Amino acid sequence: MRINIFYISLLFFTSCSSLPPNTIVRKIEAEDLTQAKNVVTNHVQFLKTLFIQTRDPYYNVLKWSDECLSENSIGEILEKDNSLVSKSVLFMKNNEPGYCSNNLDAIKTHLIYKYCDQQKAVLELKIHDEEIGDFELEKVCD
Repeated sequence: MRINIFYISLLFFTSCSSLPPNTIVRKIEAEDLTQAKNVVTNHVQFLKTLFIQTRDPYYNVLKWSDECLSENSIGEILEKDNSLVSKSVLFMKNNEPGYCSNNLDAIKTHLIYKYCDQQKAVLELKIHDEEIGDFELEKVCD
């Protein structure tokens, strides 16, 4: 009987959710806006560091092509009315950033960080580009 209740509640949750079907959600605790800003800043800084252009010392080739750097856009942090959001568009493989479109396994993904005051958390959302459609970020914390 427990399994049936689980599947019924799962069906109810997914049908009422405003998130696209294959969205990966991770909840990161943040007690207030200041703590949330630190969390999001750290994640955005990691992405910026990941895509810093460097040269391989042995082969003397660039780590990233210009095309790859332009395809992976890292969003800035926007703060407005006790709200915080950052949206990046990256190519991911196994839901991890650091890839380019020429990698056949990489999927164009929207990586969104949003602070939800009432949940005391920053939500990390990974939504595939073909599923983003008319997704409304404002409804995420509801």
